[in-house]
Amino acid sequence: ITANAIALAEGKAIVGEPSSGTDELALLDQTFHKMSSALKQALEQEAKLARVDALSQLPNRFYFSETVVESSATMQPGPKRFCIVICDIDKFKLINDRFGHAVGDEAIKLTAQRIQQSIRDSDIAARWGGEEFIVSLPKTDVAGAAILAERIRTSIMESTLVYGDIELSFTISCGVAELLPDEDIEHLIQRADAALYRAKKDGRNRIMVATSDERLPSTSGMMQALP
Repeated sequence: ITANAIALAEGKAIVGEPSSGTDELALLDQTFHKMSSALKQALEQEAKLARVDALSQLPNRFYFSETVVESSATMQPGPKRFCIVICDIDKFKLINDRFGHAVGDEAIKLTAQRIQQSIRDSDIAARWGGEEFIVSLPKTDVAGAAILAERIRTSIMESTLVYGDIELSFTISCGVAELLPDEDIEHLIQRADAALYRAKKDGRNRIMVATSDERLPSTSGMMQALP
């Protein structure tokens, strides 16, 4: 019982089964185990909240960075090909302005669902921020990544968001990039983001594959934020 009390005080779960007796010490031990179970559930919920985006129910940017960005530092091109896809809901600000933020939230949820339905178990999709999503594709070349991105784009384009009396169709644009020799993951993501910018600029509702030297235009040369 003393060890269990110390474990609880330190925020640790109790190991072992509770006492089965009915005396005061046994009842105290049983109470400690109930407290431990509640603590474990609370810690698990806290851990989930730290890694899952509440709206989309996809992993959040922090989790993606921790699991994908750090682990991919050891990845190399060739047999272990690795790609990133970044998708963004087209004209999202217009959806919010015209139909309200509740409908915008539903568009984010629908997009997350379609992305999750399109990827493999080995892939990781996350909400990257706002109306932007990111997908990591291990053991995938750029052709395979482009096929997946097109599958996601088509799936969303063919979907209808229903919210009360509102029926809405919308589209996404995607940028695709494959890991180059000696390239780090941050630069890979930057190239995918630049390809996404090009897809937006060229008319939206399309997929663009990043070139090896893809760069976002300088701030002075950019149009104001492309929705």
